[in-house]
Amino acid sequence: MPHAAWLALAGLFVTTLLQTAAFAFFMGRLFQKVEVLEKGAAGEAGVTEKVIRLEVEMKHANDQLASMNRHIEGVNRQLANLATNKAFRPLLTDQGT
Repeated sequence: MPHAAWLALAGLFVTTLLQTAAFAFFMGRLFQKVEVLEKGAAGEAGVTEKVIRLEVEMKHANDQLASMNRHIEGVNRQLANLATNKAFRPLLTDQGT
């Protein structure tokens, strides 16, 4: 083989080696970025769970408030009925005896 062919083959080998090194370097940096994002997401997973728990607690609290509101409305109706019935009852007096 002529010297030019060897030189071209060596150039091809060096270029391939440099491209492989650059690819490995950039993949390493990409892997580091992915690790940082995963660590951040792991921290957010705890926050997500806490938010879900709070949402469930708020739903239960709202349900309890709605139940309390229904009970209070019932008590108000009963009190109104008692007040209305007393207002229309004749007063008992000793006039006829």
